[in-house]
Amino acid sequence: MMIAVFGALIGLGIIFQEPDAFVPLVIVGAVAIFLLAYPEWIIPGFIALTWAALPGHVFGGLPSPVEVGGLILLGYAAWRALQDPSLAGTTLLIAFFLAVPLAVDGMLSPDGNFIPGGPLHELLFFLIAALCVVGSANVERVAIALTVVALLLGIGAISSILIGPSEIFPVTTDVATAVVPEAPRAAGPFGEPNFFALSMASLAPLALYVVTFPGSKRYLGIASLVAIAGAIMAAGSRGAAIAMVFALVAVGISTANRALRWAAVGVVLIALALLPFFSAQAGSSSGRSIEGRETENKVALAMFQAHPITGVGPGQFSNLYRNYSRKIGDDPRPFREPHSLPLEIAAEQGLVGIIGWFTAALVVVAYTVRRGVWGSPLGRAFMLATCTYLVGSLFLHGSQLRLLFMLIGVALAFGAARAKEAEERSEKGLA
Repeated sequence: MMIAVFGALIGLGIIFQEPDAFVPLVIVGAVAIFLLAYPEWIIPGFIALTWAALPGHVFGGLPSPVEVGGLILLGYAAWRALQDPSLAGTTLLIAFFLAVPLAVDGMLSPDGNFIPGGPLHELLFFLIAALCVVGSANVERVAIALTVVALLLGIGAISSILIGPSEIFPVTTDVATAVVPEAPRAAGPFGEPNFFALSMASLAPLALYVVTFPGSKRYLGIASLVAIAGAIMAAGSRGAAIAMVFALVAVGISTANRALRWAAVGVVLIALALLPFFSAQAGSSSGRSIEGRETENKVALAMFQAHPITGVGPGQFSNLYRNYSRKIGDDPRPFREPHSLPLEIAAEQGLVGIIGWFTAALVVVAYTVRRGVWGSPLGRAFMLATCTYLVGSLFLHGSQLRLLFMLIGVALAFGAARAKEAEERSEKGLA
């Protein structure tokens, strides 16, 4: 009771300081009560909250539950590693192949020696997702939680364009580089339209999986798909639109489930129906020049050619961009990102990073194939969500890699769950 009163007083203080935080606090409070009643949703809820990327001011100056919760869950992940050595070994091996190139390239960077704390921090979310999500039921809860997040974020993004922006759902307009000022673009809690749209597109396979649920539960998936399509159009992101189309086609091809195929077709029809509401964003998107992106990609290749072994160092692309762009292309902007994850890895990590990522990918594929992850609709949904993110990452750099790492981690957790369940069935058969 005292904790509840104390929490209510904190909430009232936050509302007086930030009136716009009233609705989010009500939602957070309701979620907190729900988690107390159903603790099995805590880890799925943590992953969903991490995915939402809510800005720090929403918590009224209090420590972020993502960071604090992440520290607690890392302890739980360490304990879980002792319970499942096979999964722990695979998870740590993947983390090793991704972390070592970062450390080596940082120490050998031509711009000075450093440890890239940011990218290494993102890897912790991979460990949490892989080791803390236990059992097929919890993997399904993660899919549901992320589908709910997609619905809420989509509604917020659509509202930011059709009604007006808010603190949590701002809009951005590129007036500095556009020949004609662009229409406002939904940026979501991420604060950046392209990454926000990619985060939404990546959840489409999970929402399609929820569509297959019996009864009224399927309407959550349908509503989420509508919200995802609307959010991508509100963000005006061409890369996310391509990723979304990939997700729909991939799901349609990879499944014999008629409901999924009809849902994929339905999303396309819904998108066409929503297009008139976001015609300004569509017009700005189609008229946006690709010369800047072309220069960024050429600069990334030039950096790789100049430093093919270890690259220029993690996170150094933007710092060195102007040094290269003076001679390549005609982009006057001083600081830019590579806008392509593969090219970013090549430019900043060189062959060391390319080999590390490729080897980590082989380990992931080998583990999931051996555990039959693709053979299950749930596992296939997470694998396709991962592939959707990777398709979108061809047009965006890796500033939100925690999303990719969490998807891969959950896929590994599902593989471990399938192996354990098969072992239990075998033991019962022998008994």
